[in-house]
Amino acid sequence: MPNNRIFYACQAVYVDGTYLQNVQAVGIDYSADATGISDTGRSQQQRSFYSKPEITISIQREVSTTSLPFYAPASVTSYENAYILKNGNLGASGWDSSCLLKEYAIEVAYGADDLSGNIESTTLKYCLLTEVSYETSVDGKLTENLSFVTRNLTKTGSAAAPIATPLSGTLLKRQDLDIENEEFILPSEVKSVVDISQPPTGGGSNIDVARAIQSISVNASFDYGEMTDVGKWRGSNQSASFQTEQNKWRYITAPIGITCEITAVIRKSIQQNILITDRNFMPVGDSPVPNREIKIVIGKGEPDDKFVIDLGKKNYLTGISFSGGDVGGGNIEATFSYANTNNDFVPYRGTPITLTQSTIY
Repeated sequence: MPNNRIFYACQAVYVDGTYLQNVQAVGIDYSADATGISDTGRSQQQRSFYSKPEITISIQREVSTTSLPFYAPASVTSYENAYILKNGNLGASGWDSSCLLKEYAIEVAYGADDLSGNIESTTLKYCLLTEVSYETSVDGKLTENLSFVTRNLTKTGSAAAPIATPLSGTLLKRQDLDIENEEFILPSEVKSVVDISQPPTGGGSNIDVARAIQSISVNASFDYGEMTDVGKWRGSNQSASFQTEQNKWRYITAPIGITCEITAVIRKSIQQNILITDRNFMPVGDSPVPNREIKIVIGKGEPDDKFVIDLGKKNYLTGISFSGGDVGGGNIEATFSYANTNNDFVPYRGTPITLTQSTIY
């Protein structure tokens, strides 16, 4: 019998054959530009052709005390091993075996709406990760948003239901921010306006800062270029040996777009001058050098089981916005926006560590 509808209880997401837990929403979008062909002697176009199809997949999930980051480096034993473009992490290109692009196979399985067990699925192979973002706030849980792109979608018929592993752990919430951990690091601008115990230079107690933080969001977006291959659409040949070439001539464009926004209830005004200079919020020297360190540590459990998002030590402030303080009784909040162009994005689960860069890539 056909389904009356498809809803959350009869769909599931699998990545590389593994059930993805805590998924809240999944979306698939297909697009392909069509070009009409004109010829002389008539006003109506009789023919047209498509460009390469593009299929985007978006997934939102909540993060629990047992969740691993969807993307995490293969090793965080050193800065070099954790570097995002290294082979075994996200990679850099589709043709260089020393830093191959990471590809994912995503399957969206649909069951019968009466939960009888009949399954059909849509499989998207050779997906490239285009965006990862995290957000936590005082009125919500820690969420992870993922986006992918591919050019290959296949539909499979009825099949046995894939195995879904039982859920474990509890969801990470605002109270799980481990502000007291010495590895939890926020820029001095944030501390200077929220911690009343600190001098104008900033720094100081994370505990006082914790009471003011309203939300933290982190975003990493990955753009891909592609070299044109004359006479071929790589991956268009559906034989197994050629499908794998879909991303052969694609590469990540650097620098990677990495941003972070921190919103807090302020306790005093901004603690430094903003002048007409090229080194506001940067150390004084021969040339402005980004030097703001950001590291978010989440989890109040075992010290070796933290959820860490490390954005490195070369972030720079891109803006501050103030809102609130109206006669309705609202508090004044400041949102500090940061970016880094050093490709520093290291989410992982484990003991928070300090990654020191010794090589410039």
